[in-house]
Amino acid sequence: MHLGNLRQQTPPAWYPPILREVLAFMAATDFQAAGSGTVLLPGRPESDVYIAVQSYSTRPAQDLAPEAHRRFTDVHLIVQGRETIGWAPLRPGLPVKTPYSAKADIEFFGAVPGESFIELGQDDYLIADLDDVHRPRCQSGPVVTVVKAVAKIRSELLKG
Repeated sequence: MHLGNLRQQTPPAWYPPILREVLAFMAATDFQAAGSGTVLLPGRPESDVYIAVQSYSTRPAQDLAPEAHRRFTDVHLIVQGRETIGWAPLRPGLPVKTPYSAKADIEFFGAVPGESFIELGQDDYLIADLDDVHRPRCQSGPVVTVVKAVAKIRSELLKG
């Protein structure tokens, strides 16, 4: 997992080129104007990278299941609002709540021992790699509406 803020930091030079490209695109895009749906990265096929723009109300963490992916790395960018995201390393033996769906590239878990929670605000991003379990959409106090852009990057592209 990696954290940053698009307005206060420059992505590290050691980030893979595709990740720097995605973060630069996210920094230059008005996702408020885009509305909910899918935004494509110019010059890249949707099978490699796409951005899902979402709007939702935060919920109590216990009402949400931790998740992990096997093909796509996530970049969660808070466009508006504030939320907490749970994180823990993916390890063998975690209790599966919903088995892996290859079509949706997602698996949900029950309780995850050692889960930590990170609060994110506007322009903060969190990168959830394939070895990260994460629980997005959690409340950071009262229920708020969040607008978020989640980039999905095919993990092979991050290897160089």
